Amino acid sequence: MPVMDGLELVREVKEKHASIPVILITREGSEEVAAEALRSGAASYGPKRNLKRDLGRVLEMVLSSEGSCQNASYKRRSHLHHP
Repeated sequence: MPVMDGLELVREVKEKHASIPVILITREGSEEVAAEALRSGAASYGPKRNLKRDLGRVLEMVLSSEGSCQNASYKRRSHLHHP
């Protein structure tokens, strides 16, 4: 990336759009980068070399997790408004 690296992008997106799930895909990865990505707010992380094999599963996991969070949030709001 010319202007910022992937971790900086994750931080920027999460700062400005906290509800958008971010999956960090890196050319060269390590456990350290993965841990930092997750600490920075990424929903998931993966190296490009495994992209073809893993992307579908990762997307399903992230979207399922986001849906569960949204459903739980909706249920909490509904419960608060409708005892």
